[in-house]
Amino acid sequence: MGGHSAGGGITMNVAFGLQTPLAAVFPLSGTDVLFEHDAVAQFGNLPPALLVYSQFDEHTQLGQLPGIINLMQDAGVDYQLAWVPGFAHFYPHGAVSLADDGTRSALSDRIIGFLEEHLSE
Repeated sequence: MGGHSAGGGITMNVAFGLQTPLAAVFPLSGTDVLFEHDAVAQFGNLPPALLVYSQFDEHTQLGQLPGIINLMQDAGVDYQLAWVPGFAHFYPHGAVSLADDGTRSALSDRIIGFLEEHLSE
């Protein structure tokens, strides 16, 4: 499941707040306003997540990112973090994305690779 902006927030709420069984999620510039971090950190078996934000994303998204990363770590979520340099909140899926593992690829290729990895398990 994936979505951008509000859709990214809904994706995170469905996956982490409602604990809906999903194979993988890719919230793009999502927020965490719809669920409680303390409760989520105690859940088990949460889906892997590809978190994507842009360099000049909205204050809400970037301001919540450290807490979202802490949540992923505390809950034991298999997550990847990528960012899209040079763009504001809206960015094309063909834009270059840079990941925390040092890789560089088009955002669309990163999403497809992430889904292929986790949907084939």
